[in-house]
Amino acid sequence: MLAPLPTAQQILSELRVDYVVTCSAAPDQNIIKLAPEGLEARLSRGETPEFLEPIDLGPAAKISAWRPRH
Repeated sequence: MLAPLPTAQQILSELRVDYVVTCSAAPDQNIIKLAPEGLEARLSRGETPEFLEPIDLGPAAKISAWRPRH
């Protein structure tokens, strides 16, 4: 979650990650402070990188989820 987008995409692909999930109600501020341009920070700002596909969990969801586009 600290990685910049190109590195995050590579890691997700290499590890064959099926889902990325974050707590949209309370993003991890420590990670965001450590890496303001990292994956967690960008997702918490509502920025979806092209290598992730958002999953609609409904308006009441307190988490957000994405599927990597491998």
